[in-house]
Amino acid sequence: MEQQSLSYNHKRWIWIFNFTPTVSFSLRDDINGTRATATANVVGGGVSTLTITNPGTGYTQAPRVLIEVPTVRTETLGVSTYMGDQGLIVGYAQSAGGLGTLELYIPDSSDLRDESVMGPGAAITMSQLVIGDIFVVNNSNNISTTTMDGIYQVSKAYNVTKDLSSVGIGTTTIKRVEVAAVGIGTTSTINNDYFWGTYSWGKIEFKSRPSTTALEFTPNPYSGLSTSVLVQRLRPLKFNGYTN
Repeated sequence: MEQQSLSYNHKRWIWIFNFTPTVSFSLRDDINGTRATATANVVGGGVSTLTITNPGTGYTQAPRVLIEVPTVRTETLGVSTYMGDQGLIVGYAQSAGGLGTLELYIPDSSDLRDESVMGPGAAITMSQLVIGDIFVVNNSNNISTTTMDGIYQVSKAYNVTKDLSSVGIGTTTIKRVEVAAVGIGTTSTINNDYFWGTYSWGKIEFKSRPSTTALEFTPNPYSGLSTSVLVQRLRPLKFNGYTN
């Protein structure tokens, strides 16, 4: 991968109703009937309810309702820095007070460790999470019957060199992070295994921009991450040596 300066531009896309959209109903079942009409009520950029202005006649089944597509608001942003990584959760514990400890490991097979992919000097062997960073946990069903999948903020982070030969890794340096209220139940010690789940995170630091034109948004919670605000690179990422 060719090295590039950190002056990439990104575009942030926000699909939002900043107007009252048109609402239309499908045709009535009885040709002699009348089509229903309604108006949309918009709260916080989304349609919250519909107000029926004419119930129509001749419907024998629930009609389909079409709502006008929202407009897209975009903002082009300069980027000063970006970072992030992903890997496995190989250890966990929780104190009686609810503080959770997770041990994070980037597998030997990860492209993040490969300089031919990441570029000279850019490969990493350990998560770069620091205090205040936010990360996502997935596939954590093995930890407890009540999964701890969700979004967490790091309250403490430090590097630990540990012998994990018992789980097939050997002696290596891992990232140990502490988070609040993970809900996995009190443990007396750190439980290690090769796979307790996965973690991932990414952070983009934007260049300053005028507050008068900056868009404000609230990202969705864990359950709505797939439909949250989209940050998209304007210029393709350069690379070489890829086979597919």
